[in-house]
Amino acid sequence: MWEQPAVSSDEEQSGTTAKTLVRSLAAASEPDLPDSAPVTADVSGDTLTLTPDAELLASADQFPLVIDPYFSGGDVEKWAVVYSATPNAAYPNGSGWNSSNPWDEPRVGYNDTGDTASFFAMNTNGLENATTTGARFAVTQTHSYVCDSSVGPTELWSAGGIGTTPTWNTQVWGSRLDSDSFFGGNDRFCPGDVGHDFTSDALKAYVQQAADNEWGTLVLGLRAPASYAGNHNAYKRFRNDPQLEVDYNYKPTVISKAAYEGYYVESGDGNNPVACGGRIGRSGITLTAKIKDQDGGNVTAYFSVKNSSGTAITFSPNSDSVNGSGEVSVLVPATKLGNGTYTWSLYAKDNENTTSASTAACSFSVDLKGPDKPVTVLDSDGTRAGEATDSYAARVPRQFKFTNPVSDIEGYCWAMDHTLSTVTTPRCPNGTWVDAGTDANHTATVTITPFAHPVAKLNVIAYDTFGNRSVLAGGDDQVSLTTTEPTYVYEKENSDPTIGSSKHDRPGDLSGDGFADFVATDPDGKLWFYGGNGNLGPLAARQNAGTGGWSGALIAHRGDLKGMSSVDSAPDGYEDFLVRLSNNNLYVYPGNGVGSPWAYTRKWLANPSQPKHQWAGLRQILLPGDIDGKPGNDLITVECIWENANVETADLKCVSARLILYSGLAVGGGGQNQTQPFNWGEPVLLGTGGWRDLTNLAVNDINGDSYADLVARDPSDGKLYLYPGCINDAEKCPNSGYKLLYPPSVYGTGGWTQRPYLTSPGNLQGTLQAATVTTQPSPDLPPDDPKNQPVTYNFKRFIPMVGEEYGDFWATTPADPDTPVQCMDSAGNWTSRLCPTGCLLTYPGTPTGHEAPRLAGTAGWATDITGIF
Repeated sequence: MWEQPAVSSDEEQSGTTAKTLVRSLAAASEPDLPDSAPVTADVSGDTLTLTPDAELLASADQFPLVIDPYFSGGDVEKWAVVYSATPNAAYPNGSGWNSSNPWDEPRVGYNDTGDTASFFAMNTNGLENATTTGARFAVTQTHSYVCDSSVGPTELWSAGGIGTTPTWNTQVWGSRLDSDSFFGGNDRFCPGDVGHDFTSDALKAYVQQAADNEWGTLVLGLRAPASYAGNHNAYKRFRNDPQLEVDYNYKPTVISKAAYEGYYVESGDGNNPVACGGRIGRSGITLTAKIKDQDGGNVTAYFSVKNSSGTAITFSPNSDSVNGSGEVSVLVPATKLGNGTYTWSLYAKDNENTTSASTAACSFSVDLKGPDKPVTVLDSDGTRAGEATDSYAARVPRQFKFTNPVSDIEGYCWAMDHTLSTVTTPRCPNGTWVDAGTDANHTATVTITPFAHPVAKLNVIAYDTFGNRSVLAGGDDQVSLTTTEPTYVYEKENSDPTIGSSKHDRPGDLSGDGFADFVATDPDGKLWFYGGNGNLGPLAARQNAGTGGWSGALIAHRGDLKGMSSVDSAPDGYEDFLVRLSNNNLYVYPGNGVGSPWAYTRKWLANPSQPKHQWAGLRQILLPGDIDGKPGNDLITVECIWENANVETADLKCVSARLILYSGLAVGGGGQNQTQPFNWGEPVLLGTGGWRDLTNLAVNDINGDSYADLVARDPSDGKLYLYPGCINDAEKCPNSGYKLLYPPSVYGTGGWTQRPYLTSPGNLQGTLQAATVTTQPSPDLPPDDPKNQPVTYNFKRFIPMVGEEYGDFWATTPADPDTPVQCMDSAGNWTSRLCPTGCLLTYPGTPTGHEAPRLAGTAGWATDITGIF
C-alpha cells in the first residue's frame, strides 16, 4: 500500500452529538382533512423523545392521532471515495485508504496531493408506490480546510451505480441536484462538526424516480465544482453515515374490482357477478372494489360509467370510502341505464389528494326488453298441461315440458304451489332453475311433484340472456293442475280410508311413505329433513327443508292441523309443523307432504294471555296428536313462570315453568279449527312447576294402557322418567280429563345428560302392508244409482314389528374424540365406536324402559346440528 502525504492539523477531526428535527408529512391542503404539525425528536444516549405540537393536541377533533415518521430506510448501503492521485484505485467504504487522518471518512475536494469525491448508495426500499413530497440528504461535516466563504460550494449529484466500486477513472456522474457552501470542523478556526441538509426539487424528483421505478437503491455523489480543482480551500471530510430523509405519501391502490347484477351484499349469498363483457337486464348494476391506502386514513373510490359514445352517466352516490383498506361499492340504478353498451372504471384518492391510476375500463351491456311471449307448459306427450280432462296425482312426480320461442331464452324458473318473486336480481330467487333447450322453442324437460289437492298451481317464467323475465299472461305462466287425493299410509288399527277424518298421514310421518321422520336445525339457520325407513339403522341422505331463519326455533310436528293452499285452508292430510321462531312468534306451518314446512301459507297464532311478550316464555312445544279424547290435535307446552312479567321482554327472568295442555279444537267432520286451532282459554295444568329444565318426549302410549304417556329427561340426575297418562280410568283417575300420574317411574337409569338432543315422532319400527277396503251399497238408494255402487280402496297400513309396538326415539351424542359410545349392532351384539363430531342413536321403547341403542348416524351430529325435532 502507499502512504498518503501527511496534512496539516487543520484536517484533524473533532466530533459532537447531533440533534435532528423529525418533521411530519406535509399538511393536507383541503381544510376538511386532518391537520398535521411537526413533531420534535431529540436523541440523547439510548433515548428518543418525541414532542408533539401542543396546540394541535389541544384542538384535535379527529382521532386516532398518528405520529407519521419519515421513510424508515434512507441509510447507507455502501460508500466509496475516488482520488485523482491514484486514478485506478478503488476504496469501498474507505477500505485501503491509508492516512494519518481517519481512513473511514468520505472526502471532497483537493487535499494538496489530489482531488477527491465521494459516492453513496442509499437504501430506498419501501418507497415503492409512494409519492415523494420532500427529500433531504443529511450529512455531517467533520473538517474543512478554511472557515470562510473561500471554502467554495459542495455539490450534490446523482450518480451511477457503485455495486462495482468506482475509481477516479471509472466514476459516473448524472446531474447536479443541489449546491451549498458551508464549513466547520476545523479545530483551530471553526471547531465542531457541522450538520447540513441538501434539499431541492431536483433531489425530490430523483427520489421519486427511484420510487416509481422501484430501484431499491439510489446513488448520490458529493464533489467540489470543477472550477475548484486543485484548490485546497475546497477540501472537506464527512462522517460516513449520511441519511436520506424522505417525506412521502403512499399512493392509494385499487386491489381488485367486480360488478354484480342489481343489489349486492358484501360476503353475502346470491350475488350475481357480471364479468367484463357481461350482460344485465332491468336490474341496475352494483360496482365494487377493494381499495387500500398503505398510510392508513380515509381513502375513497370514485366510479365512472360511460355509454358507448363516451358520455359519462350521472348517478349518485358515485363514490364510497373506507378507513385504511376494505371493500367499497356503488349502485348504478336501472333508471340510469338504457339499452346499449357501457364501460366502467374507478380510481382511488387518499387524504393527501394523491390518486391511484384509473383501472382499465370494463364493459357491460344492458337490455331492458324481456321476452314478449309467456311460457307454454306441456305434458310429457306434448299436449298442453292443465286441460280440463287432465288429472294429476298429488305427491306423485310427473314430467312436464317448458317452451318459449323468443330467440334469447336462457332458461326457466318454476315453482309448485307458490308464486315466484318479482325481483330481477338475483335470478330465480325463490324457484327452481332449468336451462333452456337448444331447439327452436328452447324446450326444457323437468320432473315436478304436485303437492296441493284438489288443485296444484305450477308457476313458470322464462329469463333471457340479460336476466329479463318473460311477460306474465295470467295463463300459461300459471297452470292449474287438477290433482287427485294423495295416498296415505294408515296405522294398523282404527284407520279407514273410506272415512274422511281418517284420510291423513300417520302421525310422525312427514313425507307420506308411512315411516316416522324428524327435522333438524343447523348452525347456519337452515332446516334439514331426515326420512325414517322403518328400522333403527342409518338414515337416507338428508334434504334441505328450509333455507334460513330457523336458528333458535322450537319445532313440533305430529298430526294434520291445516292445509297448504292458503292461510286458513282446511287440513289436507299432510303432517304439519308448529314453530316458535326466535322472534317469539308462534306459527302453524303446513307440511307440503314431502318433508318441508310451507312458509308461504303459515298461520300466526297470537298468545291471548301474553300479548306483550307473545310466546317468549315457551321452553318446549309438543304435538302429541289427540291425547285428551276430544276432537282435534292437542298441544303440550312448557311455559315459564316469570319473576316479574311487567318488564321488557329482553329483561324477563324465568324462575320456573309449568307443563300445560291446550286441547285441540275441531270443526264438523273432525278437521282442526282454522279460526282457533287450540283452546287457549281453558289450559290444563299437567305440571304446576319445576319443568323449566326438563326435556320432554311425546311418545304416545308407552305402558300399553291405551293412554298417551310422557317421557322426560331430568338434567339434575341424568335420568329419564316415565309419566303415565290417564283419562277417566275407573281405577287410576276416575271422573278425570287427561292428566299425568305421579310419581313418575325411572325409564332410563342415567347418563342422559350426555345426549344433547332428543326427539320421538312415535313408533319407528315396522313394515308396510297392502290392504283393500270395499264400500257396500246403501239400502236407502236404488241399487242401479250410479252413486250407490261399491267402491274399492287399495291402500297401505303400517305394521309395527312384533314386540316393538311402542314409541321409540332418536338421541345425539356430544363431540368427543376420546370416549367410546356403546351401542348394539344389527346382530344384537354390543359394540363401541368413537364419535369425534357426534353420532345419532336410536333407542327402542318398551313399557318400562328403553332398549339398547342402535347406531343411526356416525358424524356431524354435534358439530353440524343445533337441534332435532
